[in-house]
Amino acid sequence: MKASEEEPQDEWQNRLMANVEESLNVRTEASEESALAGKLRKGDVAEVTERGEEWSKITSGNVSGYVKMNFVSLETMHIIMQMRTVQPMQKS
Repeated sequence: MKASEEEPQDEWQNRLMANVEESLNVRTEASEESALAGKLRKGDVAEVTERGEEWSKITSGNVSGYVKMNFVSLETMHIIMQMRTVQPMQKS
């Protein structure tokens, strides 16, 4: 496998996508009772800085905090990564 084929996987492996109807709360601590740090809108992508089973720490834009893993999709990111690696056919 060429290095250029590996780059998309590396680019997306530490990211997640908000899998909600409207928005996902980003908390200052890994607790539903903690203060609100911001929100991820449906389909927003965030970089995972610490991955956990129930909560993960993320950064998106100027917001950093914790999101509950029940409301994110890692599989969607895998599909997007695969779509980005598809090369268009060249016209003859």
